[in-house]
Amino acid sequence: MTSPWRWAARAAIEKAIAQLPLECDRVQIKKAIDAAYPFGTRAMHPYKIWLSERRKAFEELGLIPPKKKPPKKKPPTNPDGIVDGQLRLF
Repeated sequence: MTSPWRWAARAAIEKAIAQLPLECDRVQIKKAIDAAYPFGTRAMHPYKIWLSERRKAFEELGLIPPKKKPPKKKPPTNPDGIVDGQLRLF
């Protein structure tokens, strides 16, 4: 389920992009999206949601490089398949 904050943020960003002229540059796009902030004070949970949706929009528009996800860490195992330190629990 998507939160109402996220829906409002997406709608504001989409509206801001739709109102831009076709020949605008990267700086104008960023300024228009930043000016479309819909929640009042830039603080707490709604602001974090806004920043998340803003980042997604910037990545989709090619304004910033995609955020790299850290690789998943696997616990070290020995050839027997026993996790190191596991047997010391008992």
